[in-house]
Amino acid sequence: SSAASDVYKRQVENRPAGSGAVGYGHFAAQAGDPHHLLAAEPVRNLLPEMMDTPFDWDDWTDIGQVAEDIALLTVDDSSEWQDFDEFLPAAEAAEEAGRPFRVALPSGGGVDEVLLYRLEEESGVGFEPVVYDGTGETNPALMAGDVEATILNPSDGRTEIQGEIFRPLLGFTQEE
Repeated sequence: SSAASDVYKRQVENRPAGSGAVGYGHFAAQAGDPHHLLAAEPVRNLLPEMMDTPFDWDDWTDIGQVAEDIALLTVDDSSEWQDFDEFLPAAEAAEEAGRPFRVALPSGGGVDEVLLYRLEEESGVGFEPVVYDGTGETNPALMAGDVEATILNPSDGRTEIQGEIFRPLLGFTQEE
């Protein structure tokens, strides 16, 4: 055993839905216990805006940023939209007609749902979120035409993007 492992006893707990509201709520319940760390995504800053959560964005102390998380609003390559400037007016027209565009999300209460919420807030266009159980279901739903778009991490759609099966229209990144 190394000196570091003798000094720093740690137990990693991978909780189902741990990167969304459920995991953040569990962490919030540990308030006052200095033996808990959370590897959090920027979504934890936005969830309290979207839903009732047992925490607020400033309840915790950030100690560092390891990486920047990005996501892509993606459509099937055979869709009529070549870029976001074509997609958004079509989504607005569909909403006005009472048939908002359906956007596949790999989970509820996670970063993808927050990004869709932010897109709605900033564009003024409403979408219908369709929550699946992971990208193993969202990607086939997009290919089958069950939804108009999906929000995914580039690693979850790399093969489809490189194979020109999916077309990314918009990248979500953190603002400086």
